[in-house]
Amino acid sequence: MWESLLYKLVGKVRELKGRAKEPTAAVIDTQSIKTVAGVSEATGYDGGKKVKGRKRSIATDTQGNILAVGVSAANLHDTKAAKALQQDVEDYDKLTTIFADGAFKGDAPFDKGGKIKWKIVSKKGGPFKVLPKRWVVERSIAWLNNFRRLTKDYEKNTECSKPMIIMAAITITLNKLITCF
Repeated sequence: MWESLLYKLVGKVRELKGRAKEPTAAVIDTQSIKTVAGVSEATGYDGGKKVKGRKRSIATDTQGNILAVGVSAANLHDTKAAKALQQDVEDYDKLTTIFADGAFKGDAPFDKGGKIKWKIVSKKGGPFKVLPKRWVVERSIAWLNNFRRLTKDYEKNTECSKPMIIMAAITITLNKLITCF
């Protein structure tokens, strides 16, 4: 129910901004988040981020609207954690391109039978620079972190964690609809 509401709201925001209802490109990233004591299901340790908890996988369109959310143990590599998004992302019929960071180099986690092309946006050496296309998903993750309930993962299992993120995404999308008028 929550996912279908988010789908309809994102389509409405895209139409109001002069875009097609369904996106042709998406941006994917993951975020490792700490869990609280008592959460034992689907937790792990992300050695790269030094976080014990869960990993959120987020897919947005190129405007920053959240399309899909997945939750898994933090010890999974980004390509394996992104599998939690596969069904929701592949439901978008017109989606042909996915932008991702260097963690997704190599074989694509999913490609809808060769219909989705993965483009890796690599970091360039030197000082910090905003990467084209990639900043959109980073900004969306930052918007999610504005919700106190999402600063840590309080849910016992991932089936309850995912709807909390989707409800926050619905709130963000509703705010975009309000400001469009």
